[in-house]
Amino acid sequence: MMSILENVKYEHIAILILFIITIMNYILLLRNNKKVKKYKEQYEKVLAKFNSKVDIQDDFQSIYDRLNAVEKKSEETVETVNKYINKIKSNVQKVGFIKYNAYDETENKLSFALALLDDYNNGVLINHIYSKHGSNIYAKLVTESKVEDRISEEEGLALQMAIDDKDFKLRVVGEVKETNKTKKRNKRL
Repeated sequence: MMSILENVKYEHIAILILFIITIMNYILLLRNNKKVKKYKEQYEKVLAKFNSKVDIQDDFQSIYDRLNAVEKKSEETVETVNKYINKIKSNVQKVGFIKYNAYDETENKLSFALALLDDYNNGVLINHIYSKHGSNIYAKLVTESKVEDRISEEEGLALQMAIDDKDFKLRVVGEVKETNKTKKRNKRL
């Protein structure tokens, strides 16, 4: 008799567990149906934004084509910008300017050395020497910071000033009070 009661209890417990699982499944089903309904409403709102007379596939194709056109235009713009960046690097980027007195006979510092370099340190070095009897201008080519011709001390200072010039930050006009040449000349007198 005891075994029959035990079997009945186990059957009731098993039925009760299955009943609880069934109720939980039903609750989850209701919850999922609610989510599906919410997503369906959102989907219908999105579809309502599109013209119902036009096939949605055509709209998506149109959007895709416009995105491709924008991407192509963007690539062309990047190419153009890069081309201009390279051109800009070849323009005068760095400047070195030194004023000095070339001869003792002049009181003002009317002589100067001017270095104009691009971003690659290529350019020109100009030296203007003023005296009471006239003035001379000399130009020398600069290639990768080097000059083939001999340069004066003032030209060397202007060139170094230009080489050190980064992003137009160095814009102080240098003045040389006395060069080695004028020191030697003054000692002889």
